[in-house]
Amino acid sequence: MTSAFARSSTICNLLPAALLGLAGCPPPSQGGPMEPVIVPTGAATGAALAPEAPRGTCPAGMVWFAAGTFKMGTTDADEDAMPDDMPQHPVKVAAFCMATLETSVAEYESCVRAGKCTAAQPPNYPECNMGASGRQDHPINCVDFAQATAYCEAQGGRLPTEEEWEYAARGTTGRKYPWGQAPPDTKRLNACDEKCMLLGLKIDVMFETSDGFATTAPVGSFPKGATPEGLLDMAGNVAEWTSGKGCPYTEQTCADDKRIVRGGAWDMGMRATVTTWGRSAGARDPSEVSSGVGFRCARTP
Repeated sequence: MTSAFARSSTICNLLPAALLGLAGCPPPSQGGPMEPVIVPTGAATGAALAPEAPRGTCPAGMVWFAAGTFKMGTTDADEDAMPDDMPQHPVKVAAFCMATLETSVAEYESCVRAGKCTAAQPPNYPECNMGASGRQDHPINCVDFAQATAYCEAQGGRLPTEEEWEYAARGTTGRKYPWGQAPPDTKRLNACDEKCMLLGLKIDVMFETSDGFATTAPVGSFPKGATPEGLLDMAGNVAEWTSGKGCPYTEQTCADDKRIVRGGAWDMGMRATVTTWGRSAGARDPSEVSSGVGFRCARTP
C-alpha cells in the first residue's frame, strides 16, 4: 500500500520548488526524505512560548512541531470571534508530527484496497470525491469520524487533537490565518465563491469572484496559503476531523457525542471558519458525513 504520507507525482508537480521538500516530494534532481521542520520559538504578544527542543523525526510528508505552550482561542476584540472560540486560554502540547497535506482520494482508496479502510459514504452527493472521475488528487471527503480515525491508525498515526491542530495552524506568533494576518483571498484558499453560489448551496460566500474550483481542489493547490512551517490547506478545501470533543472551552469534560472539525471548507462562506482559532466549522456527530469534511493525520514522534 502506498505510504499515507507519500504524495503522487501529480501533487508534487502542483507545488513550487520551495515547497517540494515540505510536501514530502523529492527535489527535481534527487530523491530522499524531507528534512523535519521545527516551529521556531518566540515570545511575541499572543505567541506560543515553545521551549528549545532537539530536532524531531517525522516521516516524509509531515512537519515536526516542538512541545510548547500557546494561547488557544481568541477574545471578543477580534471582529470575527464567535462565542465558541472564547475564552482564550493557555494550552500545553507535546511534540507531534502533522501531515503537510490533507489525505487524498488516491491515498484513501489504497487503504480501502488493502482492507484496512471502508469506502467513503455515500455516493448520493455529486460533491463526494471517492469514485468520481478526475478527483484522485482531491481530498477524500464524505467520511465519518471512525473512518478518518481508522485510516490514520492504519498508517501508524492518528487524528490530531484539536489543540495540536490549532497550534500547527497559528504557529508561535499567534497568526489569525494559517498564512499570517492578511485577509482570505482567492489565491490563498478554496472557499465558497461565485461557483459555490451558483450551485445554490450557500447564501454566505467568502469570495464574489472565483477561486478556480466549483467544489474541492487538488490538495496543495494554494501554496500562497501555506503556513510558514509548510502546511497546506489548513484553511479551506475541506474542513478536517480532529479527535477533540465538542466541549465549550469552559467545560472540563463532555460526552463523546460531538467531535470538532477545523479549517473551513470549499462550501463555507464565513471568514470565521478559516481563522486559526475558529470552531465555526462545527462540533459534529461522529457518524456525520459531508462533502465539506475530510482529514489529515498526525503522529507522535
